[in-house]
Amino acid sequence: MSLSEAKDESHNRLFQLDVARALAAQLVIAVEYVHSHGFVHGDLHYENVLLQLQLPYNLDQLTIEELYQKCGEPQAEAIRRFDRKSLPIAIPSHAIIPIWFGEASDKLSLPEAKILLADFGEAFSPAKQQIYESHTPLINRPPEVRFEPDKSISFPSDVWSLGCAI
Repeated sequence: MSLSEAKDESHNRLFQLDVARALAAQLVIAVEYVHSHGFVHGDLHYENVLLQLQLPYNLDQLTIEELYQKCGEPQAEAIRRFDRKSLPIAIPSHAIIPIWFGEASDKLSLPEAKILLADFGEAFSPAKQQIYESHTPLINRPPEVRFEPDKSISFPSDVWSLGCAI
């Protein structure tokens, strides 16, 4: 579950203060670790910061029946086109809604506040490659992408996005 999903599940979209501090500190450490190895993450935002699941049970030891008992039966959602035309043959008629293992942000406790930095699909080494585009959401996108389009993004770009996230 991402930080974004945890916020979406909460009415006020906030974390408790001690939890927010712990998450921010861990995110700073994670970004520093990536940078210390010569890489820019390139896409820092709440969707790419995951909360480590701490389930009261071990999923790989549950039978299907036990899983359904704890998490509920799978729910199928019909797939429909906006224009109401028939689906092409390669498109399934239904999708299965994922199981929600998460916690609303305002319910997350300090012991549960453990993150993983994810999605390194935009990561690169500035020593080996220059990147001029950012696919980070606009609200976290570093200003040099817009105001200095001829300047490659680099470590300060991640720091900007980190600051926006915090």
